[in-house]
Order: sequence, then structure tokens, then C-alpha cells
Amino acid sequence: IWGVIYLCLAAYVVYQFLPQPAKRAEIFRQLNLWFILSSLVNATWIFFWHYQQMGVTVILMLVLLFSLIKISAITNEKSLSTKDKLMVKIPFGLYFGWITIATIANITTLLVSIGWKNWILPDEAWMIVILLVGAVIASITAIKARNLAYGLVPVWAYFGIYLKHTSPLFFNNMYPSVIFVIVLCLSVFIGVNGYLVVKKKYL
Repeated sequence: IWGVIYLCLAAYVVYQFLPQPAKRAEIFRQLNLWFILSSLVNATWIFFWHYQQMGVTVILMLVLLFSLIKISAITNEKSLSTKDKLMVKIPFGLYFGWITIATIANITTLLVSIGWKNWILPDEAWMIVILLVGAVIASITAIKARNLAYGLVPVWAYFGIYLKHTSPLFFNNMYPSVIFVIVLCLSVFIGVNGYLVVKKKYL
């Protein structure tokens, strides 16, 4: 999905450099303060992830997530044309959606790296908890952000998890309860995205 995200962000970069009315240029100026921060943090995150500094990567990921929350808030508060919404809300919606999922995964990776013992629950139970927490956060945020691009990202992510759990090359249906929860979450995501389309709140 990173290829799609970077391609859309590249389109945004080109678009915001085109001649713009003064009022709209000010909006892009506000967005770009957070976009520059997110880009710097993203590049730094890759460096620390490569060297397996998980504690630092979680901090950076949270900063990245916060910057995208601010971008989402700006795009919802300002009056944008349909073209602006397509060139701004879709790129940042995809980015925001993926970083939401990635933040949860990054925190989970940190816990595993420090030898977290799962308290009294087995791995399967924690997987279900993480899936449900991610679904709740993603669904509420998609509705609040009024961004279908954001809402489609968890569908992609959870479907990938579903394929891994059902593939003979990976878990081969070893955890039916996890598969059930994944299907349940996918159904919720489809319902949320359907709501955004029906209510015309997708941009």
C-alpha cells in the first residue's frame, strides 16, 4: 500500500504547487507545516526501525499519527472545492488510515520485543482484542473524518490478515475464532463505508 500512498502524496505535492487563490494558498500553507513534519518523522522512523529501536519507533509513529490527525482536522474545517478534496483528502486519507493501523502494529511489536508475557491471556485472545480495538478506532475515525479513502484502508489491511490466516502457506485456518473476528470486523468496515457513501460524507 505504500506505493499507492506515495503516488497519491506525490500528486498532492504537484497540485499544491499549482497557482492557487490566496485563501486556498493559506490552507495549503497550514497543511504543509504538518505534512513536512510527517515526512521528516516518517523518514526518521524508517532509520530507527531498520536498527530495531522499537521504543523510539513508537514515539515517532505517535508523532506521525498526530500530524495526520491535524491534517485531517484542517481539511474538515476548511472550505475546499471538489477538486481540492480529491487531491487532498484522498492522499491524506489513505496515509492517515494506514498509519492508524501501523501504530497499533508498532506498539504490538514493541511489546513483543521487550518480552511481554501477555498477562493471563493467550496470544489468540490478544490478537482478537487488537483486531477489535483497531476496528473500533478505524470505524469511528472514518465517520468523524468523513473520508472514504481512510475507511477503505482497514478493509485492505484486515483482508490481508484474513488471507494470511486462511492460506495453507501460513496459519492454514489454525485459529477459527480469529478468522471469525476478522470477518466480523470486515463486515463493520463495509457497513461504515456504505454509510459514508449513502450519506454522501465520503469527502
